[in-house]
Amino acid sequence: MSDSRNRYRVRRAAPRLPLALALVLAASAAAQERSSTPLISVDAGFSAPTAVSPDAVRPVAKRINLHDAVEQALERNATARVAAADIRRVGGLMEQVRAASLPTLGVNATYTRLNKDRTFAATGSDGGTQNVTVAAKDSVNITGTLSVPVLAPQAWADWTRAADNLDSSKLSQLDVQRTVGITTARAYLTVFAQKRQVEVNRQARDNSLAHMQYADSRLRGGIGNRVDWARAGQDLEQNEALLQASYAALYKSQEALGILLGEDQPVDVDDVPQIPPMPTLDQAVEESQGRTDILLFRQQEKAADRSLNLSWTEYMPNITVLGQPFYQEPSSLTTPKTGWQIQAVLTWALYDGGARYGRTHEREALLEEARINLDTTLRQANSDVRAAVDNVERTTAAVERQRNSANLAEDAMRLADIAYRAGATTNLELIDAQRRARDAETLANIAEDNQRQAYIDLLAASGRFPTQLAQPPPQRPEQR
Repeated sequence: MSDSRNRYRVRRAAPRLPLALALVLAASAAAQERSSTPLISVDAGFSAPTAVSPDAVRPVAKRINLHDAVEQALERNATARVAAADIRRVGGLMEQVRAASLPTLGVNATYTRLNKDRTFAATGSDGGTQNVTVAAKDSVNITGTLSVPVLAPQAWADWTRAADNLDSSKLSQLDVQRTVGITTARAYLTVFAQKRQVEVNRQARDNSLAHMQYADSRLRGGIGNRVDWARAGQDLEQNEALLQASYAALYKSQEALGILLGEDQPVDVDDVPQIPPMPTLDQAVEESQGRTDILLFRQQEKAADRSLNLSWTEYMPNITVLGQPFYQEPSSLTTPKTGWQIQAVLTWALYDGGARYGRTHEREALLEEARINLDTTLRQANSDVRAAVDNVERTTAAVERQRNSANLAEDAMRLADIAYRAGATTNLELIDAQRRARDAETLANIAEDNQRQAYIDLLAASGRFPTQLAQPPPQRPEQR
């Protein structure tokens, strides 16, 4: 809470009483007519005050600053980890495609058992007849195969396309990290704004509680009235409900931040976010050309253009050289015990039904889409920068105005409290001034949050975020 808000805090007029107020206005009015003093009594129809609600949020064990939050999210966030795993997947696909351009080596072994030897009767040189074995009953054949692509233009083109896809995947991961960093920063600022809102609502509750205690003491002393007491109680209950709602919103935002950071618990934030310096309009426009989304679309346009230009490789022949050493036991009439052979295989598809033309047309369309996406992203980046710079200027002016409004509302509330205690006005003016002070402080908190969000928008539009958080924030004097 700022010093001005502490300076104008309404002091409690009596010791804290249990919170109040079950009202039965008709019965209380009748009791006031029967009683010579306006004291609260059971006969008047007023119930005893209720207990005060717990004035604290749920405990949060972990606390983190903005720099560490973004760094941890980039490392442990589920979306960022999936993007990193996708790079490995695309790398595996590239290795599969590359295999078609590299030599392969394999070994085949075959054992054959026949029911008996295969023989035939042959006449020898001496004129006699003898049995010659054509295929032995048991035989083993071991053949090695070495395949070397000598000319494989289509496989080489696919290898190039796979490498381009891997580069695109890496840039896509950087863009995912950028998105995760921005989302984490926004969640961090949301928690910070909710903490400030809790302070605003707690101050409003304390002010209305002090007013309720004063109205109760006046009523018990015989100088007050039940209408003021009831109005003060109604305002106190409303502010207490708003305070509990802000506690719930704060804890929910802490849980959301914990999910982004990959934690299984809520995470709290430091009191003052450390935001990097803001660029000028010219700096932001120039630096935005290095944003990860623009780099990604440039890479996709480059890859699509290269893929189209490599379409000619599908019309070229492929030549593969095969080498096969072998071992045969036992040898036969047609196969010696050991040997080798070399083959050169030419494969050339002269007509494939138009499939190659279809793939070429598909690549032309992909190139056109990539160029359109790049052009749209470039124009969007410039628009983001201009809008972000204007938003920073507007929100900065709005923060100054809203802060002035909150200070004036504090002054009005203080003066209304003095006038009410002096008996110059009813508590309607005081309650209205307290509500206006609470609303003005809430609007000031919203304006400050909008300004911090505008800072993140400008850093993201210029491409500085989250790379500007790579360096840790400067240490405070007491930390050095």
